Formats: sequence, structure tokens, C-alpha cells
Amino acid sequence: MKNEGISILVVEDHKLTRDGMALLMSEHYRCTVAASAEEAVRMLSVLAFNLVITDIKMPGASGIDLCTYLHQVYPDTVVIAVSGLASIHDQAAAMRQGALYYNTEMFAAAGLDADHPARWIDHGHAVMGG
Repeated sequence: MKNEGISILVVEDHKLTRDGMALLMSEHYRCTVAASAEEAVRMLSVLAFNLVITDIKMPGASGIDLCTYLHQVYPDTVVIAVSGLASIHDQAAAMRQGALYYNTEMFAAAGLDADHPARWIDHGHAVMGG
């Protein structure tokens, strides 16, 4: 059953990871994908998203750059930054920009289910005071 009220943008430069994450969530949520932060910014200018899941390390603008942009322009959008390669510095930088951090191993360990995105959005709004 789809939860049409929640829209998710997955931003990931690796196609298999991007498509896999979208596939996991598309059965229950409206899910859109972007291959770069630049593509995500273009999509955000025409579509509204409740949740953005972004890789931290990408060619061009990084996920941290995207977190900064989202924090400034779309402060009510919940952001999850993911990366198996990010340093502690990158994780802290993403969190300072409002991201809730989960690395790729945590996605697998969490046993991602249909309720995770809705819980992340609820938690993000609670943290942001919304």
C-alpha cells in the first residue's frame, strides 16, 4: 500500500545503490531519484519532498553541499546523509547542516522496512522543532 502523502528524493551517484534504495521505498512512498546534487537541486525547484536521502561523497557538488542548500532553502525537509566512505569530519559537517546521519552499513543492519522513512520524517521534525 502506497503512502501517497510522503515523497522521497534519493540522491546517489552509483546507479545500483540509487535504484536499490528507491526500489526498497517505492512500494510504499512516492520515490524520485537523482544522480547528483545538481540534478537534485533542479528537481527540488519543481517538486516538493518530505525526505531527501543523499550520498555524502559524489562528483561535483557533495551531499554536504546539498545538505547546506536544503537547510537554507527547504528547512522543513528532513535529510538523511549516507555513505560508507565518509570521514567523521564529513559526518559531522552533514549533521551541522541538519542531516540525520546513517551510513550504508546501517541501512542494511536496520532491516529497512516500509515504516523507516515515515519515522525518519517524524524524528526529523521533532529535532527541528516542527
